[in-house]
Amino acid sequence: MEHRLGKDLNDGISYVIAEDWQSTLTDTPQGLRLKPKKRTIVIVVVTVFVVTLSVTAIVLLNEAHQRDVYNREHTWSSLSRTLIPGGVKIVFPPLSKKVAWGDVSMLLTDGTNTKEWKPLTTDLNNGTAANWVGGSQMLGSLKVFLNVTDLTGNGYVNQGDCFTLTVGGGVFSTTATYTITIMDIPLAAAICHIDFQG
Repeated sequence: MEHRLGKDLNDGISYVIAEDWQSTLTDTPQGLRLKPKKRTIVIVVVTVFVVTLSVTAIVLLNEAHQRDVYNREHTWSSLSRTLIPGGVKIVFPPLSKKVAWGDVSMLLTDGTNTKEWKPLTTDLNNGTAANWVGGSQMLGSLKVFLNVTDLTGNGYVNQGDCFTLTVGGGVFSTTATYTITIMDIPLAAAICHIDFQG
């Protein structure tokens, strides 16, 4: 009888222990633990967010670095201008860095309208004095022509190279202020500018 009672008692204790263990497993608050599928989605979203922020920061830092290098390497002094019949002649100063003609553009604005010309390096790289005829564009009511001269024809902007802006069948106004801006196309940055009046 004692043997039977001891066996029943042991079985009862084992049952209680098993019940307590089971209840510990089932009573774990599931609300505090994400299900595997939801956890994966959250991890992916956080990863994409972090990667996007990192890439954006890298791009912005790279642009800032390029502009800093640009500002240190491009020490163009002021452009020189001379009024000529029907327009203006712009001569480039000494440059501290080689810049291909295809990497620059010339913007002309009258304060309201803006036109842009992009010289072709191939047209200005023939080993001798070379010219590029940019053709005409309408700046408001003015038909403006731009022509570039590379004195040595090496395809790069050098000291003494120049371009002219002339008006077909008219003149630049003596009361308006026109601005010429030389742009670095790869960096989308202004190198220098100069104002003039007719």
